[in-house]
Order: sequence, then structure tokens, then C-alpha cells
Amino acid sequence: MTLTGLPLLALAVVLTLAAAAATVLGWSRGGPVRIPLRMLTLVTTQALVVLTAGLVYNRSEQFYPSWQALAGQTGTTAVAHGRDGRLDAAFTDGRPRPWQPSGSDAWQLSTPPAVTVPDGYTGRDLSFPVLLAVGGPASPVSSPAITVSIAPGPRTLDLPGLPASLGADLRTTSHGWVLVVAAARVPLAGRLITEFPGRFAAVAVVGSGPAPAGLGIPVRVVAGWADAVAWASARTTPALAPPQVLPAVIRP
Repeated sequence: MTLTGLPLLALAVVLTLAAAAATVLGWSRGGPVRIPLRMLTLVTTQALVVLTAGLVYNRSEQFYPSWQALAGQTGTTAVAHGRDGRLDAAFTDGRPRPWQPSGSDAWQLSTPPAVTVPDGYTGRDLSFPVLLAVGGPASPVSSPAITVSIAPGPRTLDLPGLPASLGADLRTTSHGWVLVVAAARVPLAGRLITEFPGRFAAVAVVGSGPAPAGLGIPVRVVAGWADAVAWASARTTPALAPPQVLPAVIRP
């Protein structure tokens, strides 16, 4: 059972729910040991909640990818997590440029995606969140995130593999992305959020009417595209520097 695997996380969730249920069911029982029993079940439940939250966060950020790393038995070679994107050199002047990764034909877009990198991208020491603009104007509005402008075609239903392809070509974060979508493209936004859980932090819908429900992240309906980009950009995560490389130690 690996430290970042789903089986361990599922076990932690089950144990947490079981401890919470035991606390509720045994609250009025126990006779003379009722008070100590309550304290024991409450502390156990709280500890399991913290453990489960820690496992979720570690799975997302990969601080300790294995039991050996948790114990400090990581070998003698230090590994740096920072890296350059394959297309970094092509995106240095802040102008939108076409981006055609392998497999993008399956997206069935009207035109190739346009990518614009923010100020500071040329430093090569930061990773940036992504603002995915779907169905908007041809000229993207400035954002502190990497902006990817998507022009869906009439048969565009999904964008499989987009985060992985973008992460290989540019320095992107693994979370804190945002979506800005035309009202007609809300179903596509919903599929992206479902397919890549934890990736997106907010959705701005350009149009009118009530905000779509059930997306699981903050949603706002905005009349203008520029205002939608500004609202969504404020909800991205800051650019991240790569972790420092620390010497590893072998333990017997």
C-alpha cells in the first residue's frame, strides 16, 4: 500500500467515518466510563481527520512520494523538481502564439489554441497556473497566469490530455487553474472539472442568467469577457518556485 495511493486514502476515509459513527452511537453509552470513552472517540476521530487531510495534500503535492521518503531513506542522489518546458524558448515575448500539441486533433477545435505567457515567465525559475479561456475573443486579455485560448468547434465535446500536454510544453502548476467560458460552453467546463479533479479553482461564465450549479468550485456569471478574466485571474495560485534541492541521506 503506497503512501500516495488511493487504497491508503480510501482506508483512512473509512476509518475516519467509522470513528465518527462510533462517537455518535456511543455518546450516551458507557456507564461510569462514559466521559473517558467520549474523549477517546473524539480524539481518535480528530486525529483521523487530520491524517486523511494530510494524505490528500501529500497525494496532490507529492511531498513524500513513498514510505522511504517519509522515513528519510531516500538514497544519495538529490532530485530537483524544477524543469524547463519543451517550448519555453518559443513563448518569451508575451504575445499569443499557436500551440498544436500531439493529439490536439482529437479536440476538433475551430482553430489551434493560442498561448500567452505572463510577465516573468522568461526567468525560467517559476511555474505558473493556467487560465483556460474557452469560446472567447480571438485576442486574449492580459492575465498573471499562462493564458490558453480555446476556440471549440461544433463537435468539440472534451479536451482529453490538455493539462498533461501543456505541462510538458510549458512550466505549469498542477493546481490553481481557472476557467473562463462562454455560457454555451459550460458543459465542456463541467467535463474538464470532473476529468481533472483538484486542478481548477474557479469558473467565470461570460453571459447572462443564473450561475450553473454542481461544479464544486466557485462560479460567477459576468457580463463582459475582460471582467471575467480579471475575476478568475484573482483566484489563481501564485507562481511557484521549484523546491530547493536538499541532500539525501542513506540510513542502514
